[in-house]
Amino acid sequence: MTDSEEDGHFVNGVWVKNSEAEQKDAGTGGCSGKCGDPDFDKIVSDATASLKATVDNLVNRGNELLNSEEKRAELESKAIAAGHSILKSFENAVKDVKKTIDELEKMLKDLKTELFTLRFQHTINQLDNPHKIADTKKDIARVMTVISEKKV
Repeated sequence: MTDSEEDGHFVNGVWVKNSEAEQKDAGTGGCSGKCGDPDFDKIVSDATASLKATVDNLVNRGNELLNSEEKRAELESKAIAAGHSILKSFENAVKDVKKTIDELEKMLKDLKTELFTLRFQHTINQLDNPHKIADTKKDIARVMTVISEKKV
């Protein structure tokens, strides 16, 4: 970076300078080399509890909004499924942070194989849920991101 360049980022199309704390976090990857310390575990625990509370709140709001018992049960099951999906993604992200590059590269290879299989199944109309393709692509992107971050 030259003397004329400044650390910062764009917010709504406007360049904003980073504070000193943001610059330190950017320099350490936001983890400070202590991803296994109690503070990191507490943050993960708090975030998980927050996600669970949000899903519970969503279920309660849905029950208030819908009068039909059938619709209420349908909304509740969808909200619970979404909550489980979010928690699973969150837990997978935490696990991915702790994995080695070799494990991540193996996971990437497995995900690419799974994507090939899903595309093939979709082509011959044997895929029950076509959203699995998009989810797998996103998982591949996440793993590739983590690999590139760890290589730096």
